[in-house]
Amino acid sequence: MGVLHEVLKRPLVPIALNTGMFWGRNAFTKKPGRAVFHILPAITEPLDAATCRKRIQHQIETASDALLNA
Repeated sequence: MGVLHEVLKRPLVPIALNTGMFWGRNAFTKKPGRAVFHILPAITEPLDAATCRKRIQHQIETASDALLNA
């Protein structure tokens, strides 16, 4: 995503979700649950790919943790 943001020079809208609670990564079975998506503020300023990736990771992980603890 960071590379796309850097190359295309377009805003990037991060989205946090809680699906990891019941749709585990590499898990064959899926548990029932309510998927909650949180649309975060757009990143509009131009950033290099590495900086953009770090910012996205921090924003999404912080918001996802809040969703998991809600």
